[in-house]
Amino acid sequence: MKFSIKIFLLLAFVLTELSLSFAKAIPIEADCTTSTPNYLMKPKIKISFIIARHRDCDGFGICDWNVGSVGRTQNKGNGVLYQDDASRNTLVLEISKTDGITDECYNKYFKTGVYTMEDDFPIPSEISKSLEYPGIKTIPAGKHRIVEINGLIYVYFPVK
Repeated sequence: MKFSIKIFLLLAFVLTELSLSFAKAIPIEADCTTSTPNYLMKPKIKISFIIARHRDCDGFGICDWNVGSVGRTQNKGNGVLYQDDASRNTLVLEISKTDGITDECYNKYFKTGVYTMEDDFPIPSEISKSLEYPGIKTIPAGKHRIVEINGLIYVYFPVK
């Protein structure tokens, strides 16, 4: 009798292990329409930028934003622009230190941890529409926060 109980317990254990391993191997499909994270749904656009005052394209600020990429120079770069997760009235310009700007550009404009703009910068209408902003929006002059994490530079711009 003891022998058959041992076989029964061993068989039960093997079947349990097999069923658990099959359960892990079967992919479970998620319904993406109800649980898509916000960071995947928000619009992000790749832009090129020129760093300079808006009025004369010299000095500190933003002179131009365009959709797409340009060659990098001391005051030109490329990045990704999107709305901040915490506030709809804040734009984030994400720039790769290795691919988005030159070392000279980083040292001159971003190294201090504060991005200075001498003039207000009206956001081009095609970019405002792509980011789902209604009407004309402006980034005000002033000092704007920079955060660096893992080779990425995040510049936070308030939008008015």
